Amino acid sequence: MTRHLLIPPRRFLTASIYNGVKMPGSSKAQLVVDASTLPQGWIVKSLNSGQGNGPGEIPGDQAAFNDYVGSRLAEAAGFSVGEVGIMLVDEEFLNDYPELRDANHGSFTAGEHFAVKYYPGSQTLENYFSPLLRAELRAKCVNPSTANQAVALDSATANWDRSIPMRDIANENPGNLLFRPNPNGTGILMTLIDHGYCFGAKWDNKIPPVWPNSIGAWPDEVFGIFKTLALINFYDQAEVLAHLSSLQRLTVGDVNSIVQEVPASWLGFTNTHELAQLVSALTARIARYARIITSHYSSVHAHALVKV
Repeated sequence: MTRHLLIPPRRFLTASIYNGVKMPGSSKAQLVVDASTLPQGWIVKSLNSGQGNGPGEIPGDQAAFNDYVGSRLAEAAGFSVGEVGIMLVDEEFLNDYPELRDANHGSFTAGEHFAVKYYPGSQTLENYFSPLLRAELRAKCVNPSTANQAVALDSATANWDRSIPMRDIANENPGNLLFRPNPNGTGILMTLIDHGYCFGAKWDNKIPPVWPNSIGAWPDEVFGIFKTLALINFYDQAEVLAHLSSLQRLTVGDVNSIVQEVPASWLGFTNTHELAQLVSALTARIARYARIITSHYSSVHAHALVKV
């Protein structure tokens, strides 16, 4: 019997309405409506606009691949993650909204672009900067275990764009955790977004490997632990390992099926051989990563509590 992933099929969208809203961030993402999901908006990132700044910038097509595949892996594991899709932008739409062709708006061209669902009324972790606001977050967040999902996902996929313990570049990016109103009207939901730096971000196959970017030469680190959430006791090593086991249940075939959802127009930066290497290295890393989390979790969590 063929095993099927228990996630919705890939979401195909068509750009219908642009409301003139440019979203924050280096990717110059735009808020676009798909007529079939009215009034739902989607945050769309152009393949022609890179993510990040300076030498760390990732080409738009590679960022789209990383974000889409990382998000779909999280969805397949049952994690609380922003819904992602593939947005078709056609010439008629661009003629109606010619400003989207400008570099300041992402240099959109006709074709398929990465999209993530827009959640009105949301805030990011950076909004909870004081003890009073942290107490409010602890009281209102109905799915605190999502913090442990982030640790499992980021560690397993080498996503170093959320919270980074790595040598020389330790940092936090609180904009990559979303807190949105619960649809049932009770409390707020933590949601994982922005996975463009998964798989070491700008992966390559250079010999010797270029740390941390080369496929499979990713650092053995525990990623995703924020000081703000550590201070309100959202983290638990046993829960991190439990969520990692959800990722470990995904087979090589499951990961390949998600990779195959990616449009061919997003794959100009890679080739079939590299994609096979990526899937092999990723599944091998996920399978062995409980040992890394067990070894490093306590020290990373302790460090998070005293970050400046």
